[in-house]
Amino acid sequence: MAIDSALFPRPAGLWTRRLWMRCAAISGCMAMVIWIWGNLSGSDLETRYFRLAAQIQFIHSMTCFGSATFMNLGAHKARHAPGFFLAGSFFLCGSLYLAPYYRGPFQLAAGCIGSAGLLAGWIVLIVAAGSIDRGDP
Repeated sequence: MAIDSALFPRPAGLWTRRLWMRCAAISGCMAMVIWIWGNLSGSDLETRYFRLAAQIQFIHSMTCFGSATFMNLGAHKARHAPGFFLAGSFFLCGSLYLAPYYRGPFQLAAGCIGSAGLLAGWIVLIVAAGSIDRGDP
């Protein structure tokens, strides 16, 4: 027996709003755990790097939730921003988490790639904001 697709609509593609929200929630939760652990751990340098990375990660996790608000207001292009925010957070914050222990070309490259990803996410939101409440795709 075939299932009528009108009764059970399928999401458009793998990267649905539900998946972005779940990824953002996981990222925010991880940022809080790392932030707390970093504040309770050893050296001042390590604590500063951990605190900065956790704050950046948490802020951009919350921005993923903000992207959903953009989409609800008609800015459908904002659906691309969470990917940039989450990937950028992974690379930039990952390089900051490792900074007290490892400094090298890979750490620097990851930081640069992550920064570019975060900036790209913000640019996507800026462009998407132009179609809020217009009904443009």
